[in-house]
Amino acid sequence: MALTDDLRERIQLQWLIEGAGNVGHHYQPLDTVWASVEDQGDGRYRFRIRYRDDLRQKDDLEPAMHLVYRGVTLVVDDVSESVRHTEVTIAAHREIIEEIDHLATGTRRIKSWP
Repeated sequence: MALTDDLRERIQLQWLIEGAGNVGHHYQPLDTVWASVEDQGDGRYRFRIRYRDDLRQKDDLEPAMHLVYRGVTLVVDDVSESVRHTEVTIAAHREIIEEIDHLATGTRRIKSWP
């Protein structure tokens, strides 16, 4: 089956924009594209999109990249050109932020997983 037949979901790609003087970092939308999505469990996903010349290998993720799928922001772990000049595969995971209060000591911390 051709890739275009599988592209049924919309995802938004977002680049990290670094602020001057290490202040004001934020993610800025880059593009919204059609994707084929495979849920790999535990908040991990694999996306296939049409080839982009600015997104072919892991080095293209620098400094960082997120994507938004069905309103959920995912952290992009890896990107690779899976079919030369035709298809790019993106691996991403959901980052869960959990606040933890330790009542006995009065400490509070934030845990990020997976």
